[in-house]
Amino acid sequence: EPRRLRRRVESAAAWWTSGDFDRAATMLEGIDRDDRIDGPLRWDILWLRASLELHIGNPSAVLPLLRPVLPTVAEAGVRHALPLLVLFNEAAFCANADAWSHVADAAERLTPNDSGVQDVLARLLRGSCRVRAGKDAGLAPDDLDVVEQLTDPAHLWWASGFMLGLGHQDRARRLSRLAVHHARRLGAVVFLPWALWRVACDDIASG
Repeated sequence: EPRRLRRRVESAAAWWTSGDFDRAATMLEGIDRDDRIDGPLRWDILWLRASLELHIGNPSAVLPLLRPVLPTVAEAGVRHALPLLVLFNEAAFCANADAWSHVADAAERLTPNDSGVQDVLARLLRGSCRVRAGKDAGLAPDDLDVVEQLTDPAHLWWASGFMLGLGHQDRARRLSRLAVHHARRLGAVVFLPWALWRVACDDIASG
């Protein structure tokens, strides 16, 4: 049964990635009522529900859904906390809400001490928040180089936004175009609108 639940959540995530939101929502129906769901799985379900709300519901509804967990989300570890923080930030942007301080406070509670992709991205998020507050980004020496090796469209999309926050416009532009390329290559339809939007905005801004 635990593996069955995990497969169900993974199936919902796969449908979501492919852009079939109705099937993703169907896979999640009633799953919250199952008392066999462990902590990590609950974070994944919360992220999926909030993602669906952002894409086919009301972005403003994502904020009260995620805001209560932001003070403690760092305890779930970088793998679970980072996607939720990025999602909260995207929802705040779409809802035209000033929620940046919530993301910044939660990012400071993260402890990304490894050289893995998730830890590097967490440091970039935290660094971009610090730069916005007029502080030093506090990045590791190789953090900016790691993003050049990314192939996951979600990670590329996140990294391009972090690069904008850090003031690396050219690198952000390159990562946005890579996100479009890899989203098309993998059939990750859900990331295309976001990546294409940023590419288009950059093209307009640069003439």
